[in-house]
Amino acid sequence: MNCRGKVVLIIFVACALFGGPAGCWNRNEPESLASILSIGLDYDAEGGEYEVLVEVANPWALAGGQAGGDSSGGGGSGSARPSLVLSARGRTIFEALRRIETMTPRQLFWAHTEVVVISESLARQGLEPALDFFTRERQSRLVAVPLITDSDVKALLDAEIPLEQVSGEALLSQLQTTERTDAVVPTTDLRLLFMSLSEPGIDPFLPRATLVQRRQDEQQGGQQDEQQGEGQQEGRQPQGGRGGTHSTDIIELNGGAAFRGDRLAGWLNNSATRGWFWITGEAFRGTVVMPFSDENGEKYMTVEIFQSYSSIKPAVVRGKPRIKIDITVEGRIQELTGASKRLSSMASSRSLDKILAGAIRDDVYAALGRARELGTDIFGFGRSFYRTMPQQWPRYAANWEEVFKELEVDVTITARVRRIGLSKEPLQQIR
Repeated sequence: MNCRGKVVLIIFVACALFGGPAGCWNRNEPESLASILSIGLDYDAEGGEYEVLVEVANPWALAGGQAGGDSSGGGGSGSARPSLVLSARGRTIFEALRRIETMTPRQLFWAHTEVVVISESLARQGLEPALDFFTRERQSRLVAVPLITDSDVKALLDAEIPLEQVSGEALLSQLQTTERTDAVVPTTDLRLLFMSLSEPGIDPFLPRATLVQRRQDEQQGGQQDEQQGEGQQEGRQPQGGRGGTHSTDIIELNGGAAFRGDRLAGWLNNSATRGWFWITGEAFRGTVVMPFSDENGEKYMTVEIFQSYSSIKPAVVRGKPRIKIDITVEGRIQELTGASKRLSSMASSRSLDKILAGAIRDDVYAALGRARELGTDIFGFGRSFYRTMPQQWPRYAANWEEVFKELEVDVTITARVRRIGLSKEPLQQIR
């Protein structure tokens, strides 16, 4: 046997003896993973500990079977929960997650996380220590949407939301639907949040979620009580939990949470949030209710905004910084409540455009006023100075919060009602 043949034989024997079984040594099979659909973060100031809550999918319930391996049709899906909320505390986020893994037979898997719900107490304490975990964890989804809630985090994650099986998917779907229909909830994700925290001259602005209704159906609740015996309290949720029709939870997305740095400064209502959309030009759709008066009294007209543009131009005039905002919106009439004036005459005289511009201006100044009151630059005015006037920015960077409160802002609004719908005149004028 020549030298080359001996080398090949040695390699073959070594592979046979020490190679072990074929395959990936560090593989993770789906059956061994627990998919996290949403995560909640809270902070206990007295104990100095983080509370982490994870909503974990129950594949047996989602597939229509029962835990324990019975997958025969949908016989067990009525009582099995499609997801389960687990919680633990720790000095850090990662420590709490490791404690949660002692409560589940599967390894936590982050690739399907869609929503991060943050409590008001943690937001006021500061986000950066908690978010550091997401910047380092290799499984983190930076497209996950952060939400700030003034409700109990566990109750919100454990909510039984109509039309959806699990809270994580329901919250994401609700955010996406609201984004497409009305400009009342700021749109963001973890990636944009990290950029806002790392860039100078802009503060984060995150969606706000509130659990506004938790109603138990008395009739079905009574039937469940009779079936489960006299030991249960009236109205107590059965062990089957989510998946039944005995209760309904309503989560409202209303306005946004304005931050000063990484700390929550306060809330903006829907009107002020719309103003933020008009200033930043981020609106996909928007609804504006325009009051106007005629000979029969005050009436209301609803206009849907389908196009929105804006530009923010910083300048320094006589040594003082100022901002010029140009806003252009286009909309169509969706509803008219009992107006006696003819729409055609109002449209030809541009009266509708003037009324719409006035309504947009009210939203804009509501947003500016509230942001100045909180001392938070959620519009990125400072970032505009930083990007376009890097030589001027160091003069204002140190005390930008005070400069922002006194900043002169010129707003120019160009509004146009381009369509009046299928009905040209009000119904009482058609006859």
